[in-house]
Amino acid sequence: MESTKVSQIILALNEKLDPQGLMIIKNVLEKVDDKNYDAIIASISGLKSPTTILIISIFLGQFGVDRFMTGRVGSGVCKLIFGWFTLGIWWLVDVIIAKKATYAYNLQTLQTALQMLS
Repeated sequence: MESTKVSQIILALNEKLDPQGLMIIKNVLEKVDDKNYDAIIASISGLKSPTTILIISIFLGQFGVDRFMTGRVGSGVCKLIFGWFTLGIWWLVDVIIAKKATYAYNLQTLQTALQMLS
């Protein structure tokens, strides 16, 4: 793909991926055909904002909503049912790792979308 298009995509992903994830996606994008540009832009719109997930984790994390939103449905159900046993420790840990979990979810989602385009 053209370097200008790759730069535009990386700029759009700047908030949604950590620096390591940006480098991984940049390397993959350089090998993707230009005709897939619109599909890649469309897949970016489905990514989660780490700041939004952090806020949701703070206010609704005790119910597992943050885990549901980042694709961890099984542990979200467990947190919903059994989270009160931990007396808030599970919630606190999830608040601390919310951004990292969102970066991982976004990277996984984007890599899956790019593999389907290749």
